[in-house]
Order: sequence, then C-alpha cells, then structure tokens
Amino acid sequence: MSYLDTAWRSLKNHKGSTIIHIAGLTAGICACLTIYTITAYELSFDTFHPDKDRIYRLGFHIREHIEDTYGEDAPPPAAAALRNEFPGIEATAHFYPFSTKDTNAILTNKDYFDIFPYHWLAGNPATALQTPFSVVLTETRAHRYFGAGNPAQWIGRQISYHDSLTARVTGVVQDWPGNTDFAYTDLISLSSINSSPALTRNFHPDSWDIPPHGNPWAWTFIKLSSQTKPEKIAALLPTFVNRHLSQDSLLQFLHFAMVLQPLSDIHFNSAFEHDGIRKANLPVLYGLTGAAGFILLLAIVNFINLSTAQSLRRARETNIRRILGSSRARLALQFLTETALTTILAALLSAALFYPVIRLFRTWLPQDLHYHPLDGRALLFFLGFVALTTLLAGIYPARILSAPAGPNRRYIVRKALIVFQFTISLVFIIGSIVFNKQLHFMLNTNLGFSHDAIITVSNYDIPAARLQQFARQARHLPAINDATIQSHAPACQEIIEVPIKDELVSLQAADANFLPFYHIPLLAGHNLANDDSSREAIINDTYRKKLGFKTPSDALGHLLTWNGESHPIVGVIADFHAGSFHDPVYPLLIAPLPNLRQSVGLRLTPGANTAATLKQLAAIWKTTFPGKPFYFEFLDDSIARLYAAETRFSWLIYAATALAILISCLGLLGLILYIVERKKKEISIRKVLGAGVADIVFLLNKEFALLIAIALVIATPIAAYGMNRWLLDYAYRTPVSWWVFALAGLAALIIASLTISVRVIHAARVNPIQNLRAI
Repeated sequence: MSYLDTAWRSLKNHKGSTIIHIAGLTAGICACLTIYTITAYELSFDTFHPDKDRIYRLGFHIREHIEDTYGEDAPPPAAAALRNEFPGIEATAHFYPFSTKDTNAILTNKDYFDIFPYHWLAGNPATALQTPFSVVLTETRAHRYFGAGNPAQWIGRQISYHDSLTARVTGVVQDWPGNTDFAYTDLISLSSINSSPALTRNFHPDSWDIPPHGNPWAWTFIKLSSQTKPEKIAALLPTFVNRHLSQDSLLQFLHFAMVLQPLSDIHFNSAFEHDGIRKANLPVLYGLTGAAGFILLLAIVNFINLSTAQSLRRARETNIRRILGSSRARLALQFLTETALTTILAALLSAALFYPVIRLFRTWLPQDLHYHPLDGRALLFFLGFVALTTLLAGIYPARILSAPAGPNRRYIVRKALIVFQFTISLVFIIGSIVFNKQLHFMLNTNLGFSHDAIITVSNYDIPAARLQQFARQARHLPAINDATIQSHAPACQEIIEVPIKDELVSLQAADANFLPFYHIPLLAGHNLANDDSSREAIINDTYRKKLGFKTPSDALGHLLTWNGESHPIVGVIADFHAGSFHDPVYPLLIAPLPNLRQSVGLRLTPGANTAATLKQLAAIWKTTFPGKPFYFEFLDDSIARLYAAETRFSWLIYAATALAILISCLGLLGLILYIVERKKKEISIRKVLGAGVADIVFLLNKEFALLIAIALVIATPIAAYGMNRWLLDYAYRTPVSWWVFALAGLAALIIASLTISVRVIHAARVNPIQNLRAI
C-alpha cells in the first residue's frame, strides 16, 4: 500500500500535470471504448445461430452496363429443387416478408426452423405451421398482443393482419438472445397463400419467372452439410439455373445467376442494398479500429512526453530516494504505480463520459446500440485495455525517471515523439480536408439538371392517365409552378433498363414537359411530341458516343428497337448525373411510354409555404385516389441520400482529427514544459540582455516549426497515397491539390504556435531575478 499512498500524494502534489495526464489518457481511452462498443455491436449480428458458418442465403446477380446488380431473393421453387438435386445440402427454407407498420412478419413453413432453431415455449415445430392461417409468435410479440400469461394459454388465439388475413396462434417461441437482422416476430404459415385470394395475387410460390411489378420472390436459405464446401455448390448453380429457366426467359438475357451469400456477410454487404437490412460498413469499422489504435498510441506518446518532461523537476526526489536506499527497480515500480493509478482514473472518467459521447453522436450511430459496463466481454476488454495502457505508457517513463539524468538523449527522444504525434495529426488533418472537399464537390457540383424546390409524388399502383388528373389539379395551386409525369425523378436511385442490341440501356419514361421541367439542354434535334402514342426517343450524349456517332446531329433519325418496336431518335441531350458520383454517366434513353409513368414531379414557386402546400397536395390526392397512401419526397433529399454513407462517415473523420490535434497539443505542451524548465535561466539572461517577450516566443516557436515541417514531409506521401486510393471509388472526384498539404501544415503550425506561446509568454514574463538567484 505504501507505493499506492506515495503515488496518490504525488498526483495530488502536481495537480496541473496530473490533470493534463488524465485528460490525454481519458481522450484516448474514451475514443477506444466508444469504437470498441460500436465495432463489437456490429460484429455480433447473427453470431449465436447453431451451425452459422454453414448457413447461406441464396441470392442472384444480373449483368448491367455499369456493374452487376445483386438481389437478396430467388425464385420460390428453388428451395425445394436445391434440396432434391444437391446431396450436399442438409436443409433449405424459404419465406416471404409480410411486414406491416406494426409487425415484422414472414410467410414460411416448418423448414424455417431447420435453419434458424428457436426454444419453444408452446407448440410443436413440426406441425405449428402445417395448416393455413397459422402463426407462431415470439414471446415478446405475444406479450404485446395478449399481455401477461402462460404461453400455453395463447394457443388458439386469433390475430388479424392487413384486415384481410386472420391467423390462429399455434406456437410461441423464445426471443433470440443476440442481435439479429432477422428479428421476425410473427411467422405465418406459407400454405396460407393458396387459401387467401389477397395473398395469391401478391405471391407466386410455383413460378420461376420474374414476378409481376412490385411482387417479391422468396428469401431462400440453405444449410450445407459439414463435409460440403460452398465452392462445390456454387460451381453447380449455373447448370441448375439453365435446367430450370426457359431459354426465352428475360432472365437468360440478363445473364441471371444465383449466388451463395454467407450468413456472416449479410450484415455488411452493401451490394445487396434492397433487402431492407441496415448495412454496417466493414471498411468504416476497420477505419474506426485503426483510428482507435492511432488515437491510443497518440495518448500513450503524449503520456510519455508529459512524464519524461518531469524528469528535471523530479530529479531531486529521485536522488533523495536513492540516498535513502531505494533501488532503481523500486523507483521504477513506484513510477509505474503512479501510471497505473493515473490510467485507472482516466479509465473511470472515460466510462463516465461514454454515454454523453454516445448521445452526442447518436445521429450517426445505430439507433439500438447499447452498452453494459458489467457485460463479460466489455468488462474483460476494459480491464485488459487498462492493463495494456498502463504497461505501454508507464514502462519507458518509469525507466527514465528512475535512471540517472541524461537530458540530451531524452530530449532527442521527446522531439522524435513530437514529430510522430504531429505526423499522425497531419495525416488526419489532410484526410479531413480532402474528405470535406470531395463531399462538397458531390453535393454542390452542377448535376446537369435543375433540382431545387422539386417534390416527387409516386405511387406505382396508379396509371399515368390518373396521375395526369392529379397533376392538372396540383397545377392550379398558386404554390405549384410546373409539373411533369415521369417514371422516376433523376437521381432517385430508381433504374429501369431495356435490352437494345445486347446492350442494357437505362430507360426514363417521361412526358413532353420532362426536359423543360428539369432544365435539361438539347444538343441536337427537338423535344418529345406531346402525344402519348408517339414512339419518339431522346438519348443522352454518352449513349450517342456508344452508338458510334461523331456528333449529336448524326444520331438523329437512327432507329432503336426493343420489345419488337422501332423508336426513332429525335433528340440528343447533354449528359446529367442520374446516379451518384461513384458511377460514370450511363447510356440513357427517354421515351413517352405512358404505362411506365408512375411518378409526378412538382416544382414549387419561389417563397411558397411548403407545409401548407403539402397539406393541399395531400387533400387533392385523397380526393383523387381514396384509400391510396400519399408518398412524397423532396428531390434534394433524394440526392443527399446518395451520399448518406459519406455524410455519416464525416463525423468519424472530424472527431478523430479534433481528438488527434488535442492529444498532440497536450504532448507538445509536455515538451514545452520541459524546455521552459530547462531554459528558464537562458530566458532570464536573454531578458536581462534586452530580448523582449516576442523575441523569446519567436525563438522557441522556430524550433518547433522545424519539427512540424519534418512531420509534414513524412505525412504528405502517406496521406496522399491513402486519399488517392480512397478517391478511386468515385468516377468523378476532386483532385488532391498541393494547397491541401500547405493548408494542413499551416493549420498545424498555428495550433502548435498557440499552444507554445501560451506557456512561453507566461515564462518570459517571470521576473528574471527569480530564476537567476539559483545561479
């Protein structure tokens, strides 16, 4: 206990340095604790299932002119066919999502429990979903429906879904114990489809063809036997597809293929973007982990700098202990105890700050993220983290402080640590500048069409003729300036493609007002005729080049044929960005096609009362289409959603940069404290000889400016390489200009100068007599 008492007295006696020590370590530990919690949460999804490494989702991909498109579902008969034709498959199951606003339901059968087993509280898994209009509930959902009670008492109760399906409870299962992307609460019998006219219209369990618009295929899962390799099954899938698809199927033209997606990949693979599952970004998680490592390293380096900067001040203490008989080992243990105590205090403060930090960044974090300090893995991580930090941050200072003085070598080491700290900080600063520059470029670059003050109203169950009626009434509102009927708005993430001469071309169905509505310029030819029966077509300049025409005028009159009909090109428009800047502008075709025009674009007049206008539009919609939901979206919001991942990621970049700068400045403060202590007599002599405060500040700043220049030289190629690699993900990107590095260096220099100047000015103002008396 004597070591601990002495350590506590030392920390109390040097409150200023103790606070700086704890502040630096707290920042590092809190950042690491937060990042660990986020990473551990994301990596925990669906890890509790038995045989999880043998479970795969059957998806598909089709070839497109930009990139392959992946889907999360498959033809419903595929599940049974795979089970019958592939001996290496132990079990298969398929289901249809059947969720409503209040329930997370699926239509499935008993095979589902062979893939995803539950602990049953009531009912029999072999028979619970055997008859039509049966439902198995999770325990939490059953309590919500029926209140408290014994699960056996709920068997036989009835539940209504969509006001068109009434199911009888045949089983109750315990909720899964961990995080899952398949948190289905109501498991309804698949056989209900053939017994319900409403379900029969929406689901087609026996069809291998593309389902009607808006209707889903089934989600299909397979479990391989323990001896079967997934590569073996994947190699047989092309033959399986050809055996079951007709040769004239559109799927054959699209080069449709089935793929196996591991269960562990579902939470992270953004290629399957339409499955409704929130995707965690593995590169971001790796970036978070890397940032945590660097921030912790900075905090440890900062601690070492601050601790060794006290070597002059504590030299007398060390010498007295040596005279009294303390060995170097005992002195090292004493200083290591101080480090441990400081680290524990910082760790406790970090744990206290965790919830405020989470609340601060809640907008960018998973909404159901949780943290239990007494959770076994979290507590083990926390204790191990404290022990590791204590050793890394304490061994070198303990060795230095317990050794005889040797300031010159230590001073070189401290300067090297400062260069290291500012190298890391400069990498973060350069990265944040480039990231912000690219984000600003994407959000503010001219997209080639007008998107301000535009509302998109969509409903894919309403014919274009009836939408035209709504648009005519909307135009009468004073706040509505213009309208167009379209298949979808530009940059709304909707893509319709048609095959033309073995080429997939993006299709935009539009009326004659589409081009003037979005202010899209014509390069040659004329606009579409105001006639829904017209077969005219307009192409973009990219498609013109792909067709081989030298000038826009050369393409006029050329016939494009699809679905057995010829469409003459009557106009060529300038390219505009209908997708994100990740992808190049793709070949685009605009044609009347009234059957595909299921969206209305409305432009607001300047200064319009948006809230009042939306209420008026909703009233018109309700009158025109009773019972149909009114869906609307601002086009600017749709465009911003294209870069939602970058926007969410920005908080990491800026927070990590700010934290790195803070910790680096604390390390710099540690070194300047040491230098001022070492040079206080020199400063006093210079003052006596006529040097002013500004001269002294400039002298010391000059020394650190050189260190920052060295750090900038080291950081520049590292940051340039990393940022250029990151920008390769974008087809359209901002250049990494020279001024980015100059600005980062200037920012680091200003921050360092301010940190130095505050302490040096204080030292330079001290009466020289106080320091010279000791000579």
